[in-house]
Amino acid sequence: MNRFDGHIRPNQEKQWLKEAYLPNLFVSSHAANLLELDNGDLLCVWFSGSEEGNPDCMIIMSRLPAGTETWTTPIQLSSDTERSEQNPLLFQAPSGQLWLLHTSNTPHNQKTSRVMRRISEGA
Repeated sequence: MNRFDGHIRPNQEKQWLKEAYLPNLFVSSHAANLLELDNGDLLCVWFSGSEEGNPDCMIIMSRLPAGTETWTTPIQLSSDTERSEQNPLLFQAPSGQLWLLHTSNTPHNQKTSRVMRRISEGA
């Protein structure tokens, strides 16, 4: 059984705990952030790449629709082949807009970091 299938199941040692392992696109995946939308869906964003700081690091997202037991297949939200995109944060504004904020820097050089913003009108 591939446990990285996004399906929610009880933890083997603590049956009261439910968990899901989301598919990884690359070896290095971390800095996850969760957001519950107004409609009850959960969004999870993280960054993934061959190694932190490499220019193939990108922001990834998966959704757990309200009332379901399986996260959606992860999708790529950012892509800059010359910069490392990392540390995402989600925010739903009172207007319903969904904001994605993340850092972007030249490979392995935090001094070149800048904060990127992406706004979606519909969640």
